[in-house]
Amino acid sequence: MESTTARSNVVQTDFSYTPRKIWSDYGLETYDEFYKGLPTNMQTIIYKGRFIAHRSKDYYVFPHEDIFVTIDPVMAMLKGEPISEHIRNEHRLELVYGQNRKVVAETNWNNFGGKHVNQGARIRATYLFKDERFDVSGNGDFVTFGATFGNGIDGGMSLQISPFSLRETCTNGMQHAATVVEISEGIMAKMRTKESLETMNQSIIKDHVSRIMEESKSFDDLIAKVKKERMSHLTKIPFEWITSRVFLIKESVSMFRARYREMTELLISQHQAELIAKEMPKRLVEKLEWMQVKDEFEEIKDKDGNVKKVLKQVVKLDPTKQWKGFNDMTENLTHVERAFQSKTDNYRKLDKILVLNKQ
Repeated sequence: MESTTARSNVVQTDFSYTPRKIWSDYGLETYDEFYKGLPTNMQTIIYKGRFIAHRSKDYYVFPHEDIFVTIDPVMAMLKGEPISEHIRNEHRLELVYGQNRKVVAETNWNNFGGKHVNQGARIRATYLFKDERFDVSGNGDFVTFGATFGNGIDGGMSLQISPFSLRETCTNGMQHAATVVEISEGIMAKMRTKESLETMNQSIIKDHVSRIMEESKSFDDLIAKVKKERMSHLTKIPFEWITSRVFLIKESVSMFRARYREMTELLISQHQAELIAKEMPKRLVEKLEWMQVKDEFEEIKDKDGNVKKVLKQVVKLDPTKQWKGFNDMTENLTHVERAFQSKTDNYRKLDKILVLNKQ
C-alpha cells in the first residue's frame, strides 16, 4: 500500500510518483518517478518515512532486513549471535525481521541543525561465533571471531560480508575487509575435488560446499558465486552468495587464529610503519606512542646536477610487536567517532598492512 507520508516528503511541482515496490514490514518504499506525466528512468527510495535517494531504475534495492532473514538459519547452525557492544549508542539502529527477530546495526548519520540524526541508508551489523573464542597470547587475551554484514540502499555502499574479531579486554573490533578475498582463494583451493572437502573443519560446511559445487556449471561459476568481496546493487543479489560467504568466513577462523598468534611474536617492520604513516588517518598515527612521524627536507640532485630540497616523511619506529600495534589501531578505529564509510576503508587498509602483510 502506498505511503502518503513518504510521498509528501518527495512530491515536487510537475513530478508525480507511483508505487514501484513496498516492503511494508520494513518501512521501505520505492516509487517510479514521472515528470509532467511522462516516465523517467529514476526511482525514489524512502526508508522509515525518510527520503533516502533518487536512483536509476537499474539500481537493485536490497533491504537490510533481508540479509538477516537469509542468514538467520545459517547462524543458528554455526552458533552465531548478533552483538552490538562495540557500536556507539548514538549510531544504533534496530532492525526487525521475520517473526519479530531483531538485530542492532550501526548506521550512517548526519547532523541537522546541531541534531544527530541516524539515516538508516547504510548499515553494518556483526555476529560472533560463540564457539570461536581464542586466547591469542596464551595469557588470557581472548578474541572471538565472527562476521560483519554491511549494506546500503542509497547507492553509496555495496553489500559486503567480511570476517570480524572482537577483543574482550577492550571491545576493540576488527573488520577484515581485505583478507576476505584472500581466504576465499585459499579455501576454494580445497574445493576442486570432493576428496579435498575432507580437509574442511565442519560437516555442515562440507555439505553446503558440496551442494553448491553440484549446482554450479563449472568451477569458475562456483568462484563467481562465493569469492567476491562485495556485491554491487546493479544486479540482483544472489542469496546463495550471502550464505556461502558466511560458511567461508566460519571456515577461515583457523587461519586467523594462526595469524593472530604469529602477530604476538613478530615485530612491526620499518616498511609496515611507513605504510601506516602514509595510509592510516593522521589523528590515529599521532596517538601511536611507538612511532614518530615528521617531515624533513632532503637535498637531492637532478640530472643536471642542480640541488633541490624535497620534503620527505621520516618515520622513526620503536621495537613493537605487531599484535600491540594492531590493537592500538583497532582501539582507535573502534572507539573514535568517524564517518561511516571511512571506518570500513581504514579497516581495509590496516588489514592489508598488518594482517595480509603483502604491501
